[in-house]
Amino acid sequence: MTSQTSLLENLLHKNVPILIGAALGIVGFSLHESFSNQSVMGRWSPKFAVLLGLCWLAWLILVAVMLARNPENSEPSEAQRLKGRALNLAGILWGAGYLLNSLMDPARAGRIFEANIIGSRVPLVAIIENLVLVSLLVWVGVKVYEGRKSRWINLAVAATTVLSILVVGETAARMKSVILPAPQGYPTYSSRMWRRRFVDRNELGFRDSHHDIEKTKPRLLVVGDSYAFGWGLKDPADRFGEVLTAGVAEATGEPWESMNASAGDRNTIQEIAYLEGLVEYSPDIVVLLYYFNDMNYIFPETGSGVVELRRFHPLVVAFENSFLFQELYVRGRALFRGLRGEDMTRLNASSPYADSAAVQRHLADISRFVEVGREAGALVAVVPFDYGAGEGGPTADRYSEFVRAGLEFGLPFIPIQAPWHEYDLKELAVNRLDVHPNELAHRLAAEDVVQRLVQRFEAAANDSTAN
Repeated sequence: MTSQTSLLENLLHKNVPILIGAALGIVGFSLHESFSNQSVMGRWSPKFAVLLGLCWLAWLILVAVMLARNPENSEPSEAQRLKGRALNLAGILWGAGYLLNSLMDPARAGRIFEANIIGSRVPLVAIIENLVLVSLLVWVGVKVYEGRKSRWINLAVAATTVLSILVVGETAARMKSVILPAPQGYPTYSSRMWRRRFVDRNELGFRDSHHDIEKTKPRLLVVGDSYAFGWGLKDPADRFGEVLTAGVAEATGEPWESMNASAGDRNTIQEIAYLEGLVEYSPDIVVLLYYFNDMNYIFPETGSGVVELRRFHPLVVAFENSFLFQELYVRGRALFRGLRGEDMTRLNASSPYADSAAVQRHLADISRFVEVGREAGALVAVVPFDYGAGEGGPTADRYSEFVRAGLEFGLPFIPIQAPWHEYDLKELAVNRLDVHPNELAHRLAAEDVVQRLVQRFEAAANDSTAN
C-alpha cells in the first residue's frame, strides 16, 4: 500500500495528469478539418499538419522534462499537495473537455485558433471547463496562502477576492445557460444551447418532421427565415405555419399536413432554392412568410448591432471564453440601445425599403418565388410579418407601403391585420433581449390570415373545376 501511495505521489509530483490532459487536448485539436485545403490525409492543410506536428513535439519535450525531474527529498506540505492536485485536476479536465467538445461539436475542434480555451457551447463541456476554473482558483488561493507573510499579501488577497467573485459569476452564468438556456438576440452560448435543446431537424435539415414524397392529405408549406423557423419557440406547434395549417384544416373540414422549410438569416433568393427543392412533395398551398430583412442581398442592412472585431481582440477573446462576459454584454447592449432611445422591439423602420428601384428588383425576385410555386400546382401567398407595425410610425408606414407596392406588382400578398395595437410590443416578443415574435404573436398572425387564405384556395379550386 505504501509503495502504491509513493508511486501515485511521484506521478502527481511529476504532473503526469497534466501531460495526459495535454495529450487529450491535442487529440481533440487533431479532429479539426481544414476548410480550403485538405491535401494532408484528406483532412488537413499542410500548415495545420505542421502545427499539429509541432504540438506533439512540444508535448514529447514536456514529457521528457517532467519525467526527468526527481522528487524532492523533503516531505511536501499539505498546501503543496493541494496546490499540485488542483493544477493536475485542471490540466486533465481541460484536456478531456477539449476532446469531448471536438467529438460532440466537430465544427469547433479548432476553436483554440480563436484563443477559445474554455468557451464550449456544449453544455457538459461548459461545466467541465468551469471545474477547470474552480481548480485554478484553488491553486491561486493556496499560492496566496503560502505567501501570507509577503509584504504584497494585501494586494494578493484583494486580487484573489476579485478573481473569486468572477469565478462565482462565471459559474452562475454557465449554470443558467446550461439549465435555462434562452435566446438573447445575439449569437451567445445561451442562444446556441437553446437551439441545441429545442431544435430538432429532419433529414432535409429543416426544423420539421419527416415527410414522404407521396402525400396522403393536402399539404401546406411555409417557407421563410427565422420567423417561419419559430426562433424562440420551444414547441414548433406554436409557430405560424403549424397554427395556420390547423386553422385551414378546421375551415376546410379535412386534415392537412404542415411542412416547413426555413432557417435564420435567409433571403428571398435562398427561399426560392428551398421551394425548388420541395416541389416534388406537391404542396397544395405555399406561404412565403416574409420579414423585412429579406432584401438584404440587394441592399445589405446596416446598424444590426453586431460588432465585427478582429481575431484575438481582447473583447473577442473575452466573449469567446466567458459566459459571464456574454451575459453582461447582451444586457449592456440592450441598456445602451435604451439610452439611445432605440426600443429593442422597434424593428428597423429605416432602410433599403426607401429605395424604390431596389424594392422593384426585390419584388421581381418574389415574383419568381410565386411562379415556382404555381408551376408546381400550388396556391401561393406572401404574408409579410412585422408585429412592430402595430405601434404606428415609420415601421407601420414601411409595412403598408411595401404591401401596396407588392399588390401593384401583381403579387398575392395577404397583409396581417392582427390587433397588434392592443398589446405592448414587449408582450409579443420572445423576451426582452430577443425581439423575435413569441407564441402569442405567431397565433395572432396565423388566425388573422387563415380565412383569407382558405377563401383564395377554395376560389382557385372552383376555377380549376370550372375550367
